[in-house]
Amino acid sequence: MRKVIIADASPLIALARIDRLSLLKSIFSHIIIPYAVRDELKMDSTKPGAGKLLAAEKEGWLKTVDIKPHNLKLDLDQGEIEAIALALQVSSDFLLIDERKGRRAAIKHGIHVLGSARVFIAAKEKGLLVKVMPEIDKLAKAGYRLSDDIIERIKILSGEMNNN
Repeated sequence: MRKVIIADASPLIALARIDRLSLLKSIFSHIIIPYAVRDELKMDSTKPGAGKLLAAEKEGWLKTVDIKPHNLKLDLDQGEIEAIALALQVSSDFLLIDERKGRRAAIKHGIHVLGSARVFIAAKEKGLLVKVMPEIDKLAKAGYRLSDDIIERIKILSGEMNNN
């Protein structure tokens, strides 16, 4: 059974910019976002990846939902706050979020988090990708920054330690 995830904007933008948003569709049954995240995605713009995000919404596997009122007071942007609130309110398997502060806040609230790099690892495990590191390189070329420590961890988790 494929899983349902809640997503913050940056992983969706990153995956759409490098034309890998479809990996989410292949791995998860639905991606759910709150309206604040949808606003951050700027699907109606000409930004790279915007058309792919809009297509995912039209196909029905990227769904925007209302969140219930909440009392979360976090020093995060509104999209991250609403994504965390939504993850607490619905039965989801993971919260897809990349920002360190947002991840820490989600974990403190008992939410299982997943980052963009883990999507590539899951895709490799499902046979959807042969290698993870070329995808990480594409993210870097698109302006997405990962620390050397994270890159080393990705290499270990993906079994690609000998790749440069």
